[in-house]
Amino acid sequence: MAKIQRFVKIRRFHTITHQETIKPACQTPPQQKLHNLSMLDHIIPNVHIPLVFFYKNYKSCDINILKKALSKNLTQYYPFAGRYLNAPFSPHIHCNDEGVEFLEASIDIPLYDFVLKRDVDETILNKLIPNGLGCAVNKTSSNMLEVQLNHFPCSGAALAVSISHKVGDGLTMANFLSHWATVTRGGLPINPSFISSNIKDTANLLDFYGNNGKLLSKAIKKSAGSVQLSNLGLVVNMREKISTSCPKAMAGNIFTTAIAKMIDSGEIQLNKVITSLRKDRLDIQGIRDVEEVGKMFLKTLSTLADDQNHRTYMCSSVCRFPFYQVDFGWGKPERVIIVTTGILGSSHFVVMDTASRDGIEAIVHLEEGEMAILQNHKELLLYVEDN
Repeated sequence: MAKIQRFVKIRRFHTITHQETIKPACQTPPQQKLHNLSMLDHIIPNVHIPLVFFYKNYKSCDINILKKALSKNLTQYYPFAGRYLNAPFSPHIHCNDEGVEFLEASIDIPLYDFVLKRDVDETILNKLIPNGLGCAVNKTSSNMLEVQLNHFPCSGAALAVSISHKVGDGLTMANFLSHWATVTRGGLPINPSFISSNIKDTANLLDFYGNNGKLLSKAIKKSAGSVQLSNLGLVVNMREKISTSCPKAMAGNIFTTAIAKMIDSGEIQLNKVITSLRKDRLDIQGIRDVEEVGKMFLKTLSTLADDQNHRTYMCSSVCRFPFYQVDFGWGKPERVIIVTTGILGSSHFVVMDTASRDGIEAIVHLEEGEMAILQNHKELLLYVEDN
């Protein structure tokens, strides 16, 4: 039987149309050319966290205003325009004004395919992100910030901003984007505070990278059909808990982790878990400065890494962060998506507000077997709305 060979033409749905580098409007002063990382900044891997903002009222005539505003904002957020050299153990960022990669792209998929569908295809979503970095640890890129503006066929745009966790946590990212949007609308840039310190003892930190990997790569262990004992970790913003002055607009990583040990051998009682988390959060008081926050975080994760008997699930909340207030003159975004694949291994959750602010959107990463249990949990599904 003769073999028939067929050639199918696949339509390209995404094309990069322009690429340039946006540099700070003013040069960084010589005394700020080297930004020393805090202990916590140093611990955090060079993970790029992309956020994608979808706007239906985007105006193409605003593109130059958007770029000029970014340039002005980078003068204030000067480490974002620098480079993280000698990764992964360098204790500082070179604030050399090399700038931010700014890409433009066209995408042949309607805007509302992303807005209305809760479960967006990751392959397509990654095309909207600069260099398709997703949330993987990037050992080759020294960039701290990358931007991609995606134009939809009829109207609207998706602005994707990929920021390295080295220069800040979720609130840092939200503040940066809010300030950029304010400048785009004609407002004045602000002068954020940056955490800067000299890390003297790097030996313990280098040892920690091994422990951190051990913690995040733990496999599921089950015995006699019962679920393995586990911990639930909740990321806690520490800006309001530091006894010394700590502005809300301070940039950098300023958080630690509250832990609840779920020790019941049978069914886990949710009220006990919540009570334990609240107690751990209340116990985090009287922290003197950012360096003490870093030591607390290091101690918590090292303890978890040494605990071979418990599986650890991590939860991070960006609820009430002003992501849905980011207005570049096109109105508020129709939807904001945080791409979290790979950031904390296979056992983590990220929760954020919905666009209407009347619900919570949960991004859940679990191993396949656990995900199947979650998706068929009848009691949980009563509270879930999935478009």
